[in-house]
Amino acid sequence: MATEFETADTAPGSSESDSVRLSARNYFFLVAALIALVCLSVALVLAYGSEGMTAGQVWFLSGFLVLFSVFSVSIVGWMAIRQARHLAFAERDGAIDWRTTSPEKQKRRLNLEVRELGAILKLNESQLADLRAAYIVAEDLALRRVQNESRIPLMRKVTLGAADFDAVLIEGDLVICVSMIFLVRPSIPQEKINRLLREAAIARNALEEFREGSRIRLLLLLVTQLDQKDEARLRSTVADLFKATPVNVDIRWMDFQKLQGLYSDE
Repeated sequence: MATEFETADTAPGSSESDSVRLSARNYFFLVAALIALVCLSVALVLAYGSEGMTAGQVWFLSGFLVLFSVFSVSIVGWMAIRQARHLAFAERDGAIDWRTTSPEKQKRRLNLEVRELGAILKLNESQLADLRAAYIVAEDLALRRVQNESRIPLMRKVTLGAADFDAVLIEGDLVICVSMIFLVRPSIPQEKINRLLREAAIARNALEEFREGSRIRLLLLLVTQLDQKDEARLRSTVADLFKATPVNVDIRWMDFQKLQGLYSDE
């Protein structure tokens, strides 16, 4: 289970649209060149090669060239259609008003997550500031990791319908909604799982309205601060928590200490 993604200043799909259009055009040129090459090859075989070959050999070679050309044209045609479909989605994305989650909602959600973690760790009010800072760092580093590995622009703090996500990644007809959970004990509250799945269903319904034909996936980033034994125990059970889901779910595991070592330690 995996996938990955910072925010581009341009609207999602704008620069992608140009590159996809160029790729589609190149595919059509390639098809035309391939057909011309095969026709020329067949003509040359029949014109000059038939004298030293039996009729069976001529037919075999001609048939092979024709079948090879049909196969090649089919593959290239399929790729061109696929690129054209991506282009259609990219052009449509330019007209979509992707909403950024308001600062008030971001703050409210952050404080809720921090207080839940503080209750688990039995921290007092004065210690929550450090925990809040650690949570913000964990989220930023996890999204950086996704950005670096996917090499596709990432939009942070996006609202789809009434559902809020830490990030959204667009890859052709696939919309990947990213949510992070910071874990300090080897369990995920059922209430949190229900909320994530409910938001995924809301996002799916919203996409059906303004991006018809698209697919949606929930990418769940589990950033852990656990020992090996506890993490192994959690890994063995977490997949069962997402058996019945309204959308496909990918689970990505990240160790908080390793993330810090990768991006921030000297």
